Amino acid sequence: LQDSFSDPVVFGQVMSENDSRWSLFWSRGSSTTSPADSANIYVGKHVASDSEFDRIDETLGVIIMETASKAIDENLGVKIVEVGVGSDTVRGVSNLPPYNYSFEASTQIPQVAIATQAAQDGN
Repeated sequence: LQDSFSDPVVFGQVMSENDSRWSLFWSRGSSTTSPADSANIYVGKHVASDSEFDRIDETLGVIIMETASKAIDENLGVKIVEVGVGSDTVRGVSNLPPYNYSFEASTQIPQVAIATQAAQDGN
């Protein structure tokens, strides 16, 4: 990395399609169950529990942002951007959804939300 972060949030995506079979972006910290932290940021791609796990190399797109809530003054008005890692809130459909996620800075319903996997603990 060319920069340092005190409380990073990692977003990413598999950007290429060299292999016609699916694969997913992942990020983690010091272990597979820990999200990225100031000393440990790892990224890659995986195929979960697919029995055909060999894949061709792909290009990953990665954005790392510092945890923060900021007001951005745009020509159209002030927009609030909130970046952070939460608890195991986004889960599978077999875990009895719906699930709610609280935003710290905003009292309004978000216009856009981006979710990504930050480590994996099997829950």
